[in-house]
Amino acid sequence: MHRIVRRWKDHGQSLVEVALFLPILIFILAGVVEVSNLLVTQNRVTTASRIAAGFGATNFNPDEWAEVDPGTLACLGGTACAMGEVAINTVTETLDLSPELWDVWSINAEFDNAGTDFNVFTYTHAYGNFDVISQVEWSQIITDVRNDMKTDLLGASAGTANLGVVAAVAYHDIGTILGLPVWQWTGLQTIRGLTVMRVDEKPPFYGCPILPISIRIDQFSIYPTNWEEMGGEALNRQSPSRMEFFPPEDDWEYPDGKLTNPPAPTYTQQITATDKSVVNSQNFIRNVPGVALGFARPGYLYWARDIQNDDELSGNFGWLSWQDEPPASALGTSLTYPGDFIDPDPNDGDLQGYRGGRMDLGTGADCPGALTGNADGHLAIGEWVANAPGNMNANEINTALQWYIDEDIPMFLIVYDYTNQGEGPPDEPDSCDENPGESVSFHVLDFAKVDLVGYQYTGVEKWIVFEFLGWGLQCNAPDYS
Repeated sequence: MHRIVRRWKDHGQSLVEVALFLPILIFILAGVVEVSNLLVTQNRVTTASRIAAGFGATNFNPDEWAEVDPGTLACLGGTACAMGEVAINTVTETLDLSPELWDVWSINAEFDNAGTDFNVFTYTHAYGNFDVISQVEWSQIITDVRNDMKTDLLGASAGTANLGVVAAVAYHDIGTILGLPVWQWTGLQTIRGLTVMRVDEKPPFYGCPILPISIRIDQFSIYPTNWEEMGGEALNRQSPSRMEFFPPEDDWEYPDGKLTNPPAPTYTQQITATDKSVVNSQNFIRNVPGVALGFARPGYLYWARDIQNDDELSGNFGWLSWQDEPPASALGTSLTYPGDFIDPDPNDGDLQGYRGGRMDLGTGADCPGALTGNADGHLAIGEWVANAPGNMNANEINTALQWYIDEDIPMFLIVYDYTNQGEGPPDEPDSCDENPGESVSFHVLDFAKVDLVGYQYTGVEKWIVFEFLGWGLQCNAPDYS
């Protein structure tokens, strides 16, 4: 009887210990989750301010700085307003972009002759509704922002006398993941990101990188792998012979489905048992199959392939080069974030980025046989760009492309409509006869902002799968959703 009583006492003691320490343990775990979310969000908000400041420094013009409604203080135009859009579009896929959760300011400042203080300091509310930081609060903290900017610049090695700078400061409110009320009492839910950049600095990158990859406009969004099993037929947007299905899981080079790498994504549709109508799709819920790239909307999925023994698909995807006779590592360098499309020092005699001889071949005539005019080193719609000749370093290419997939970083691809090899524009289809001895050149139709989903690089068939995000050549390219 004594042993039985003692055993029950031990059990009771254990229950008391659990009751005492379990809430503490849960609170600690909840704190780890919330702090982790805080750190990740801080990094994203800082990145948004950095990219916005880079955009402002690159496009700085004091005469076109900002146009503001004097009554509402709403940003109407100019570089300062565009910086707000760039900051927000940087985190499009990761954070809530509601203006109630953001307040972004663009700052234009200039040091005095002594280089010790600002003699010009203007700021513009570029995004938000003053819900995170009210106008009264901003008037109280602007002095701290100004001092932080001076501290950052005066601590640098370069002189500050008469130095002009732009800055982006972003405030973002985050909620709790677990809904803990105590988190709201700490004041940590407001995250600030501040970046200052000299206007005479032309950063090698602002916004999304432009990669040396060409994709042809004449391709269609892909179908789920089980489309035919559901009884689906080719949509009217394309012929049945051009139905492109999502690549089989075993065909992916990256992700490859191994334990050491992310698994290859799948794309199947779920249907109801009664009317067979689509109710959901896995991973790519916004894709509409069979839509030509020219009519794409954000979320549409494309499989751009280059099959060397298939004339119909050959050239739908290809590598480019910004430089003449590039080394094998040049493509890997251009693909590696942030890339080298923009020359960080155009006066150092080292032709790289947009000063490369293969990047901008001018407008030429119908085809780039006689390259006439506008070969100014800045690739634009209607101009030509050459393919990448010679061998390429596969390891560098793999590493670069894998990084974009893992980090979910959007990029720009060059969209072309025809080449100099046996074809031409729609109004002159026979104008581009084959040019023996000349490398393939692509006629630039537009630039597409995309998310890379996966790729295959080795073997006869090379391809990429990408999710379309928008048209244009700015990281804040318009979203046509």
